[in-house]
Amino acid sequence: MLVWAFASGCFFALILIKITLLVMIRQNPTKSVGMVGRKLIQFHFPEESNDFIYYLKLKPEPQIMFACPPLEKLLGPERGKRAYKRPDLLFALLHPEDHERFIRRFREEADPSEPLVCRLRLRDEKYTWYEDYLSPVYKKGRLIAVQGILRNVQNKMEMQEQLKYRVAHDSMTGVHSREFFEEQLALLNQREDLSLTLVICDMDNLKQINDTLGHKMGDVYIKSAAVMLNQFAADDVLISRIGGDEFSLLILNRTREEGEALIQKLKETASATPGVEPGTFMSISIGQAYAECALGQVEALFMEADRQMYACKHAKRKEEADPKGSRTSGHSVRLLSRDRPNIPHV
Repeated sequence: MLVWAFASGCFFALILIKITLLVMIRQNPTKSVGMVGRKLIQFHFPEESNDFIYYLKLKPEPQIMFACPPLEKLLGPERGKRAYKRPDLLFALLHPEDHERFIRRFREEADPSEPLVCRLRLRDEKYTWYEDYLSPVYKKGRLIAVQGILRNVQNKMEMQEQLKYRVAHDSMTGVHSREFFEEQLALLNQREDLSLTLVICDMDNLKQINDTLGHKMGDVYIKSAAVMLNQFAADDVLISRIGGDEFSLLILNRTREEGEALIQKLKETASATPGVEPGTFMSISIGQAYAECALGQVEALFMEADRQMYACKHAKRKEEADPKGSRTSGHSVRLLSRDRPNIPHV
């Protein structure tokens, strides 16, 4: 009789628990309820929450014991049901670049207290950025489970990407910024497997345009030069605006002859680009320097390209002052040290 009474009590207790869970979910659809071990767990989420709480048992076989919201909501009905007993299906949704880093955490090869930012391809088949906060569960010194929360950080990552883009690009012209240029110089100065042609371009007659036509037309001239230069942009040709009317090209991993051919094409394109006044064409002074190996050579390359650019500008001024070749006084204006890019010393 005692056994029968105990069994009956357990049966009715289970029915009561199920009814209670159904009532709780029905009364508040934003409340998720689940079981972890012998504990009844309740979580309150906003209706549109994109965060995800989970409890993953690792021993003896990997199994997702709890998920909130349910995996069916995240992955779809069929795939969600299978994923509880097949956590590897969830791992397969990781972006390929994030897979190894995510797995290392479960092998205790990485600090689990550090949040891991990763991308998951969920029900809409689009990768979404999540930040995974993990807490290991030990039993007798052995890792038996992990519990954690995946926080949707898509908006945060998009804002970071926008900020990175703004820092790396010049707001007026859209080409790379001086900050980007200096960062690339620092990186290139450590590369021993890369050749580098460093080109500095300085626009001629900008001051005259500003003084006679106004700074607005001067800005138009600068933007026009950026558009012209950007025609030569590529994965191995980086265009940056490094000063008011100065631009730079970093030509990577090309031979000296290939770099010179590109520069010659640039000169021809510039001389055929209309200026801001009818009947005029763009004029740019160019200096260049080449190193077969960029390692430790960046500062010397910049100084040589800078020297050649001002020599070119000086020669143009002399020619304009005395087209017949008579010698006239003149001098070139060098960059002040405070205006030079922050090139790492070698």
